[in-house]
Amino acid sequence: MTQSLALAIRSRLPDTAYALAPWDARVEASFAAELADSGAPSSRDQADRLAAAALLRDPTAVAAVSVRGVIAALDKDEAEARSYFSFSDRLSRRDLRTRLWLIEDAVGRGDLAAALSHYDVALRTSRQAPELLFPVLSTAIADPRIQEYLSRTLSQRPNWLDSFVESVSYTGDPVDVAAFYGRLARAGVAIPPSVRAGLVDRLVSAGALDASWTLYRRYNAAANKRFSRDPRFTTRLERPSGFDWVPVQQDGAFASIQAEEDGGFVSFSAPAAVGGPVLSQRQLLPPGRYSLSGRSAEIDQQLTARPYWLITCADGRELGRVVMTNSPDSEARFNGRFVVPADCPMQTLALITRASTQVGGTTGRILEAQIRPAP
Repeated sequence: MTQSLALAIRSRLPDTAYALAPWDARVEASFAAELADSGAPSSRDQADRLAAAALLRDPTAVAAVSVRGVIAALDKDEAEARSYFSFSDRLSRRDLRTRLWLIEDAVGRGDLAAALSHYDVALRTSRQAPELLFPVLSTAIADPRIQEYLSRTLSQRPNWLDSFVESVSYTGDPVDVAAFYGRLARAGVAIPPSVRAGLVDRLVSAGALDASWTLYRRYNAAANKRFSRDPRFTTRLERPSGFDWVPVQQDGAFASIQAEEDGGFVSFSAPAAVGGPVLSQRQLLPPGRYSLSGRSAEIDQQLTARPYWLITCADGRELGRVVMTNSPDSEARFNGRFVVPADCPMQTLALITRASTQVGGTTGRILEAQIRPAP
């Protein structure tokens, strides 16, 4: 019973496990590993003695083999370290300490294929590996060679594929990640829509407008910079990018997209005395003249309280606004024109509600809305 308890707790409490069953080679090896990881010279000597004793009891105690390999590496005895780690690798593919040394050794020899192979094994077999290795890989993809090797590895669909693809979208340089996603796409690896959308927005925030649009168009081939997108609300996304329609909720005001393949609508509502944006879509319109047109319904407000469309530059300059027409019992059209100057590379189209004196506040529907070049 004492030995069973020691085996059960050796990964979490190796010192306690060793006190319970010092005769068990696996327990002794786990305690040796903890001492080796502490970094203290006295602990290292004790770890070496314990690892040697564990191997005398059980030559297949993987943790003891890797501890002796670590100590040999610290003593600058590369040949002995390689011998121990090679033996550990033959015994088990699950020892993270061994895998980390093999990664470092392969990188030192310039063997990227071997290094990434060891990354793959570590990430497949260790729960601790992602926390240690994902940040390294996220930085390393700045190297096109690593992108190429890594995309080949991920094309085999390892069990860490999804978690890494999501992690790198938030931690890697967004321009490098976009290039890496391009390689993955060519390798047949699908990127989840929510992850793509997040990266598109990160690229915009980083000022990489061309890269953001390139990534967006890779998955939305019909998109055109000179036109706004999805004018008839046929698509509803769980996680839209800024280039898609984005409902906004604040202070009780909200918009909801009711998507249909043959044409949906946006319903919006705001409490009395509350105004602000409820729907938006980012634009990259080239300089020129444009029109905004569409159809609305179920709007019934005084002129000063009617919702309107607002087109602004990224720096806040207003390019134009189009006020809605009342349509309490039917639909009505709206239309307006504006000019995009040369110093306004990015714009925002937003639906704005205004404070109303009506008890029910502001409500309405948008059936269609599109920006297009004006003659």
